[in-house]
Amino acid sequence: MDAAARVRELWAGLYATLETGDASAWADALAEDALVIGTDDAEWWQGRSTAMSVIKEQVRELHEAGARYSGTDPQVSQAGDVLRVADRPSVVLADGTAVPARFTAVLTRDGDTLLIQQLHVSIGAPNEEVLQQQLTL
Repeated sequence: MDAAARVRELWAGLYATLETGDASAWADALAEDALVIGTDDAEWWQGRSTAMSVIKEQVRELHEAGARYSGTDPQVSQAGDVLRVADRPSVVLADGTAVPARFTAVLTRDGDTLLIQQLHVSIGAPNEEVLQQQLTL
């Protein structure tokens, strides 16, 4: 299996954690010194153990709330043993509301092992809301 296919398989497993409530796939995928950044201002975690203490709880909370990921199509590029992935799934809430999300990550490959070195998860917001002005798109 080529590296891009392996990344897509990894991403499918990570997204499936909301359906199972088991965050162990995240622990296996994160590098020891991974940087994980989320949408909330307080979501900036350095290191697997720090990030996992929160990811474990958030996966449980979202699972219990009936959320799941939908509509994924990870875009993967590679330069040597470094891979980049970007995806725009929706987080589907229990009431069926689909919230568009963005995932970007940098992974390294060491033999057959892929490790997330950096992960950024966000929910897009209009420039007018964030910057209080309209910008060219």
